Amino acid sequence: MNRFHFRPASAFLAPLLACAFSLGITVCAQAQEGGLRQTMSPEEFKAAGLEKLSPNELANLDGWIQGDRQKVAEKATKKEKLQLVVSRVDGVITSIAPRQIIRLEDGSSWKVSRNDSQFHGMADHPAAAAYKNLFGWKLRIVGVAELYVVPVGRK
Repeated sequence: MNRFHFRPASAFLAPLLACAFSLGITVCAQAQEGGLRQTMSPEEFKAAGLEKLSPNELANLDGWIQGDRQKVAEKATKKEKLQLVVSRVDGVITSIAPRQIIRLEDGSSWKVSRNDSQFHGMADHPAAAAYKNLFGWKLRIVGVAELYVVPVGRK
C-alpha cells in the first residue's frame, strides 16, 4: 500500500485561487506581516484547504502572495504616475496650431489634437502639466492655454 499520494498541481490551484480572490487585498497586506495562518481564522484556513500544505509549501504560498502583492502595488504606482506629467515646455512658444508637436523638458512629446485653443504671443519655457481625464489627455501650459493633446512619445 502506497502511503504517499501525489496530487496534481491543479488540486492545489483551486484552493489557492479561492483563497486569493475571497480574501482580497486586505489578507495580502496582512499576509505580508504574519502569514496566512495568523491572518485567517482556523475555519477559513481549513475551508481553503491550506491545512493540507506542508510548512514549506505554506511558506512558499505566503512568499508568493507577498511577491504578487508587491507587483500589483508597483503596477498601480506606475499607472498613477502615467496619469500626470509635470514639466516645462522645451523652448519658446509663440503660437499653437492643430497637429503641432509640443516637446517638454522631461522628454515627452505631445501633438495638439483640436482646433479649439489658440495662442499668439510669447512664452519662454513655461511650466506645463499633462493629465488624463475622461475625454483624453489635456496639456495645460501656464499663461498660455489648456488644450487636448495626444502623447507622441519620449526622446
